[in-house]
Amino acid sequence: MQLQLQALLQRAGLQSARGGAGVRRLVSLLDRMEACGVANLRPDGGEPLMRRDFLDFTAEIAGRGMRVAQIVTNGLRLTPELLDALEAQGHLPEWFVSFDGIGITTGCAA
Repeated sequence: MQLQLQALLQRAGLQSARGGAGVRRLVSLLDRMEACGVANLRPDGGEPLMRRDFLDFTAEIAGRGMRVAQIVTNGLRLTPELLDALEAQGHLPEWFVSFDGIGITTGCAA
């Protein structure tokens, strides 16, 4: 079962005022997902790799026998070390790298 984490957080009322969820809330949600038999997750909602605790969260997922199936990212924080850490946790996600354009932009219309 593929779930989008942000939508699930919003429905569960676990979204924080800043748009992210605290680790304790995420762990609580993972407990509920595990009890429901969820096997695969796709962290979503903004840039998941911006979270300082991203690898802690993916370790919690792995510890429940679940896996990160997909990650959508802009790729700026994608490193060989991150890939190695995820693989060591048992995650081999499908990666989707998105971008809005190339080159320097000013935010001004030409």
